[in-house]
Amino acid sequence: MVVQVEIQAGPEDRCLFEVSGRLDCASYPQLQAQFDQVNWRQTRTLVLDLKALRHISSAGICCILKARRDGMLQGGRLYLMNLQPQVHKTFAILKALPTEEIFSSQQEFEAFLAGSRS
Repeated sequence: MVVQVEIQAGPEDRCLFEVSGRLDCASYPQLQAQFDQVNWRQTRTLVLDLKALRHISSAGICCILKARRDGMLQGGRLYLMNLQPQVHKTFAILKALPTEEIFSSQQEFEAFLAGSRS
């Protein structure tokens, strides 16, 4: 199964990637190709909505961590939201991302952004 990525322009300098399917060694190049298209000088916040992602392997996590690093080097931020329990568990086991970059819902993420701007 391949990973599906829906890209939506968000408010201001934000972009939302909706990732679904399986993110593994066979499918991560598709997501990496989308990450490579991100202009971090314009897109300061990239949000990955993972509510429809059913599986992630270490290759998928490496792909996300590379995008996070690329963004940070250029002043951008990458956030994750709506992780399924099995996907969240994989990130937790690997201690791959700080918990302040993972949100359980769109509302929680929006509240975080509102709080960080005040």
